[in-house]
Amino acid sequence: MEINVKHQRVYQGIKGFSVIGFLITIYATYIHFSTTNSVLCNLNAQFNCDIVNKGIYSEVFGVPVAILGMLGYVWFFTLATEMLNRPQRRTKLILAASIAFAAGFSLHLAWISSVLLATWCLVCIASYICTFAIFGLFAWREI
Repeated sequence: MEINVKHQRVYQGIKGFSVIGFLITIYATYIHFSTTNSVLCNLNAQFNCDIVNKGIYSEVFGVPVAILGMLGYVWFFTLATEMLNRPQRRTKLILAASIAFAAGFSLHLAWISSVLLATWCLVCIASYICTFAIFGLFAWREI
């Protein structure tokens, strides 16, 4: 399986958004474990990172969602690198399934923020944007 220049740009873009997302989720992890309130993104009742990132929905089986995000971005970066170096249909399918799962999970988290918590986390929104940018890049050229 060969990869053309347009597809190379897509995978480079996925790597770039993965780095940005990883850095964002590092900060989200810091907020999650911090004992003080976040000064950066606690604006008002509608935008409060502490409510979202330290609340009952901020962990899955005891693992902070922010750490899961970090692992996801590392996974995307690794698979995109693999597609650039040794493109294989199997790798592409794994990347597609992973991106689709992450986009669905991001929608689920956004629903929790909107409906159940009635407040938003700006850092989380930035991570959602990275995830959907990755989704959009991949879908634009690969689907």
